[in-house]
Amino acid sequence: MNIYLVNSTKFDYKKELYDPIKSSVLKDKHKIIFLPEDPWTFDSSNLIKNGEFDLIVAEVSYPSTDSGIELGWLIYFMFL
Repeated sequence: MNIYLVNSTKFDYKKELYDPIKSSVLKDKHKIIFLPEDPWTFDSSNLIKNGEFDLIVAEVSYPSTDSGIELGWLIYFMFL
């Protein structure tokens, strides 16, 4: 299963979100798509348009316009 993570960059997401996932058995059973080191070089719209994931997990504890846009794209492309 391909799992796509959506999260704000307004907290230490690498330590608080990514590290626990990377140290769990999830990474061995599934392909998890993390935000790259430089988020500005990542075009999530193509990933979403092409449906290259089976599940999306949105960490929404922190406000994020970018996360909101990605979730909006998901809803839009689900109903095309």
